[in-house]
Amino acid sequence: MPKKFGGKLFFSNAEAAARRPSDEEIERTRRQLEAFNIELRAAGLSSEGHVGGLGGRFSDDLSGTEFQGWTLEAGTWRDANGEVVYTRGSDGGWYDAAGSLVFDALGNRPR
Repeated sequence: MPKKFGGKLFFSNAEAAARRPSDEEIERTRRQLEAFNIELRAAGLSSEGHVGGLGGRFSDDLSGTEFQGWTLEAGTWRDANGEVVYTRGSDGGWYDAAGSLVFDALGNRPR
């Protein structure tokens, strides 16, 4: 059963393998992404210096989401309240509001 965390659904490795998209879906998505990237590169910089003329909320992926106010300090992500939510490294991973490790850095649930 997937676990919802930070507005995202996380699946175990077995669950994720069963939900793998078909080769056709992957290829169609690659073509769409490449077409978008070609358009973005062709647009050049905006007057504010943003790539492809994108700016404002499009330059800050966290703005307007439940992640707004998060900060990265020395490999540790903290939420708007200063609570640790993610740490990098081999012993890192995602933490819930209680400070318990929910997923390790590889996406595995601790035992």
